[in-house]
Amino acid sequence: MDDFVAQGLLAFLEDASDAPEVLWAAGLAMIERAVSEAKEARYGRFRHYPAGQLRRLRRDLSDGLKLSRLAVVLQEADTARGAELDAELHAAAAAAAGAARRRAQTMPAQLARLEKQRRRREGLPPE
Repeated sequence: MDDFVAQGLLAFLEDASDAPEVLWAAGLAMIERAVSEAKEARYGRFRHYPAGQLRRLRRDLSDGLKLSRLAVVLQEADTARGAELDAELHAAAAAAAGAARRRAQTMPAQLARLEKQRRRREGLPPE
């Protein structure tokens, strides 16, 4: 069962482009729920078993923070991957621009050569 859940979570993280945001929101919701439940328990359960309520609050907050940390790690990895792709795209664009500049520099000479060949083929005198 645990392997199935882990595989499902990994598939979700790979497929969903907004997975970090979803996990971040879920982590915050867990923290909000923990605080809300702690507020509701202050009149009953807290009076009779305060140490248990404190442990429960700490555990629930810890779970929410773990999920939030996972969201941060995923977002940082996604951002780093995006930065790497941006760097590759900039490098490719710079290489293409350099090639275009080189072609632009040789274009007049190439056009003159082609015109000379055309004139020879047609038997016209060179200019």
